[in-house]
Amino acid sequence: MNLVGKILTVLIFVMSIVFASMAVMVYATHRNWYDVVTRTPEKTPPGQKPGLKFQLQQETDRRKHLELELARLEKQLVEERQARDTQVAQLESTVGQLQQERDQREKDIQDFSKRLNEALATLEVEQKNLSNLDEERLRLVKLVEDTQKARDAAFKDSVAAADLLHQAETEQRRLETRLTELTVDATRYRDLLRLNQINPDADPASVLPDVDGRVLAVVGGGLVEVSIGADDGLKARHRLEVFRNAAGKSSYLGRIEVVQTAPDRAVCKILPEYRKGEIHEGDSIASRLN
Repeated sequence: MNLVGKILTVLIFVMSIVFASMAVMVYATHRNWYDVVTRTPEKTPPGQKPGLKFQLQQETDRRKHLELELARLEKQLVEERQARDTQVAQLESTVGQLQQERDQREKDIQDFSKRLNEALATLEVEQKNLSNLDEERLRLVKLVEDTQKARDAAFKDSVAAADLLHQAETEQRRLETRLTELTVDATRYRDLLRLNQINPDADPASVLPDVDGRVLAVVGGGLVEVSIGADDGLKARHRLEVFRNAAGKSSYLGRIEVVQTAPDRAVCKILPEYRKGEIHEGDSIASRLN
C-alpha cells in the first residue's frame, strides 16, 4: 500500500467516527412530534402541557364561551338601555300631558273671566234702566239672578280648574324631583361600584366575592381542591389567585378557575398561562392580591 492509500484509509476512518458522532447526536435530540401533538391530559407528565391538539381545542372552547358571554352582555346592555329610554319617554309624555292640561285650564279660566266680565257689564247696563220700567226691572232682576248663577258656576269651574292646575304643577314638581334623585342615586351607585373595582355593567352573578382560603390538596391533571366553596359565594368560572407566604415573603404562584363547588370547598383547575410556580398543599388563595 502506497502513501496515498494510507492517507485515504485514515480519512475514511476519521469520517466514519464523525458520521457516527452525528448519528448519536441526532438520535439524542430526536423528539416524538406525534406525541407532542396528540398527547392527552391524562398522559401528560406533571409540569408539562397536554398535546397541541388538546390545547387548541381548549382555547377554541374558551373563545366560544367568551364570545357567547360577550353577546349576552351586549344584549342585556341593549335591553337595559331600551328600558331606560322607555321610562324616560313615558315620563316626558306624562309631563307633556300635564302641561297641556295646565294650558287648557288656564285658557278655561280666561274664558270664564271674560264671560264674567261680560255678564257684569250687562248687569250694570240693565241696572241703569230699572228706574224707568218696573217690568224691565223684573226682567233685569231675573237676568241678574241668571247671571249670578252663571257667575257662581263659572267661579266653581274656575276653582276646580285652579285646583287641577295646582295638583298638576305639584305632581310635575314631584316627578322632576324624583327623576333628579334617581339620576343622582344611579350615578352614586356606579361610582361606588367602580371604587370597589366592580364593573357596573357586569352581571351581578359573575362578580367574585372577596374571599381567601388555602389549597387542601393537589388532585392531579391540573386540578386542586380549595377550602372555600358555595357558602362563601364561589361559583363556576370564578378565578382565584394562588400565592405562598414563606420566610416573611409572599411569592405569586398563578391563577386557578373554579370548576365545581360544594358548600365548604371547591375543585379548581390550574390555568397554565398564569402559572408562575408549583402549587402545593397549604398554599394560600384569595380573590385578589393586596
